[in-house]
Amino acid sequence: MKKTSHIVGLLCMMSCSFFPTKQQGTKDIVVAEIDDKKLFLSEISTIFPTGINKKDSIELLKKYINTWARQYLIAAKAEMYLDKEQKNVGRELEEYRLSLLSYRYENHYVEQKIDTVISQEEMELFYEQHAETFPLTAPCVQATYVKIRKDAPGTATIRRYARTAKDENMRKLDSLCTKIEAMCEFFNDQWVDMNFLAQKTAFTAEQCNQSLKENGYLEMADEQSLYLLNFRTIKKEGDVAPLAHVRDAVANLIIGKRKRDLIKNLENSAYNEALDYKRLKIYIDE
Repeated sequence: MKKTSHIVGLLCMMSCSFFPTKQQGTKDIVVAEIDDKKLFLSEISTIFPTGINKKDSIELLKKYINTWARQYLIAAKAEMYLDKEQKNVGRELEEYRLSLLSYRYENHYVEQKIDTVISQEEMELFYEQHAETFPLTAPCVQATYVKIRKDAPGTATIRRYARTAKDENMRKLDSLCTKIEAMCEFFNDQWVDMNFLAQKTAFTAEQCNQSLKENGYLEMADEQSLYLLNFRTIKKEGDVAPLAHVRDAVANLIIGKRKRDLIKNLENSAYNEALDYKRLKIYIDE
């Protein structure tokens, strides 16, 4: 019990970004032991996130010990039952070491060299070349939403303008709504889905989806107000998503391609340099 309390105390210090190591004069703590193999607390101090509480620290420690013990016990059985050739993992370890070093250096190189600025022209070109890879998983629309008083003047005109998609009528609608202090929302002409409309309007997502199958127009009234919602432009599920709707995804793909290109260029440069300076010699007759 005393040892557990001591461990908890050390874990608390870890959560404060301070851990007294053996080199600092603090005696290390053995948290688990199998045969002659010991697991010290100082070896695993980095697994604890900053600010973690006592209870979570203990749970995380238990999980780590459980995994550590299982790995060691299976490895011990391997030592007993595998033959010499099967236990020779030197080549695999070297390949893993080289792979890990390469991965770390490539990440470091990319972080230093990557250009994350994407022009509108590059964005549009990439989108056009890969448009088929951006199908919509749900319908999206460009919509006009109006909320006016039931007794407001010009209601018939507002209805007529709200049901069209012409830019000129949209400007007239906006101007008329401003004059009578009605709400007119174009959602910045962005493409939005039905769940978004359900949050921002008086209509439910179910009503919006049903309207897609009909005329793309919704109207509803309560005691005080009249609500109008018109889908000016509609993209159905399976259609190619508008660029504005997938801009972040396009940007991520462009950056991903830049990273792959940088790594490929790095590999080619290192390979050709080794050939030029006779560091790499290939003994194969053509």
